[in-house]
Amino acid sequence: MSTSEGPNRTESFTKELELFFEHSFDLMGIVGTDGFFKRVNPAFERVLGYSAEELCSKPLVEFMHTDDVEPTKQGIAVLAEGTPKLATINRYRCRDGSIRWFSWNTKPMGSLLYAIGRDITDQVAADERIRTLNDELKRRNENLESEIVARLNEMKKQAEQLQQLQKLDAVGRLAGGIAHDFNNILGAILMYCDFIALKLDEPGAVRDGLKSIEKAAYRGAGLTKQLLVFSRKKLFETQTIHLNELLQEHFKMLNRLIGENITIEQNLEQSLPTIAADPSQIEQIIMNLAINARDAMKDGGRLLVETRFENLTEGFASAHLTSKMGPHVVLSISDNGCGMDEATRLQIFEPFFTTKPVGHGTGLGLSTVYGIVKSLNGTIWVYSEPGKGSVFRIYLPASSAPAPRPEEQEGPAQLSGTETVLIVEDELNLRELCSSVLENKGYRVLQAKNGLEALGLVDLHGISGKDHAGIDLIVTDMIMPEMGGGELVREIIKREAQVKVIYVSGYPDDKVGALDLESKQVAYLQKPFNADTLLKRVRGVLDAD
Repeated sequence: MSTSEGPNRTESFTKELELFFEHSFDLMGIVGTDGFFKRVNPAFERVLGYSAEELCSKPLVEFMHTDDVEPTKQGIAVLAEGTPKLATINRYRCRDGSIRWFSWNTKPMGSLLYAIGRDITDQVAADERIRTLNDELKRRNENLESEIVARLNEMKKQAEQLQQLQKLDAVGRLAGGIAHDFNNILGAILMYCDFIALKLDEPGAVRDGLKSIEKAAYRGAGLTKQLLVFSRKKLFETQTIHLNELLQEHFKMLNRLIGENITIEQNLEQSLPTIAADPSQIEQIIMNLAINARDAMKDGGRLLVETRFENLTEGFASAHLTSKMGPHVVLSISDNGCGMDEATRLQIFEPFFTTKPVGHGTGLGLSTVYGIVKSLNGTIWVYSEPGKGSVFRIYLPASSAPAPRPEEQEGPAQLSGTETVLIVEDELNLRELCSSVLENKGYRVLQAKNGLEALGLVDLHGISGKDHAGIDLIVTDMIMPEMGGGELVREIIKREAQVKVIYVSGYPDDKVGALDLESKQVAYLQKPFNADTLLKRVRGVLDAD
């Protein structure tokens, strides 16, 4: 029994292998190391269209794509040398002229190579389509990137054009507001001049008229300061001041400013610490907020000015993100006017933003306030609702330094002198007026219209020293034709001459900010100024050691 089963099983297995060979969808072939097919299964004829006799009658490379002939010959040689197996991909030409791709796995056995090939033409075509689609996608992405860059550049150009238009619109609104305010000021000055001309025989009336002209001029100077603060070109002189005392000085002026139909109330906490600021900065804050409140109460109302001390905590600072912890002096100005909606409240500190009619405001008032508060390392918050009024609350860092005594603030009591002062100013009227004011107080005055002319006078008279009487002080404008004040002083210093200087300018810039104003022998005078301010500044610098 056992002897008869062995051959029968082998015969059965051989028949099964033959069935696999005959009916396989894959190509199966036996190749000699000479490069000829020895046997091929029916799948070859079904796929390629050639009969088994045709395939075995010629070297197999004759049925292949020309580009794959040499790699195939090399593969047969490698297998013939004993390589255990080889996986390759190549192309065959079908009888109908088409090309098909095959993936082969080949194993050598003696002098024969047994190969199984799978038709991967559809897969190769799919891969090629994917590559084509990827290339197309890459190309489109590149084009899209180019389009995006072009679009962004176009949007940037449009944004710049819009910004330019907004600037022009802002300048137009600014010009309208400034023209309105300055026309009011100039109109008042002209009317007072006519009034004085009619009242020359009445000294009291003339004096009152001149005082009114002076007030109008200060209003014009205040508007100029507002513009300079907005442009960040205002040079302030920080002092240690008592906020309550400064407010008390301005309450009468506020009454005149806002009108009789508005009641001013005050609630000032006593014993406040001092703050570090220029008094004119605080004046501008008060004036701008008072005017803003007045315009919100067209039918009259109540303006409340309050001060208090508050030590800002971490909780407050976290709830008010621009705030800093520590001791602060708080200034609050409240009104019971029309109030603001949320959209308006969020815009009020923007430059040129105004709810007033065209020509009735510059839109700089509240942005100026914001700029001043920030320059003082403070914080400003606004609380308002339509119909419920507004509260502007300003937090200014408290100072530990005491305020100077009144006599120290008033400056030198003796304003006259006999020293020699060189006035360098390109504006003739101002130059002659300054000279007249100083000469009236006993000073010897020299005049020059620019730095070059002033250098000639310095060469002629020299700078005063221990053994030489010459020019004791130079009062020079910063911006002049041919040579400005800064260059003039540098030229004098090059000649090894130390000189006392007062720099004067109507629009200080970075050059002024870089000057050595810390020296007691160097000072700065902001235009416009009056005679008393000039005399005090001159005397102060001359008396400095």
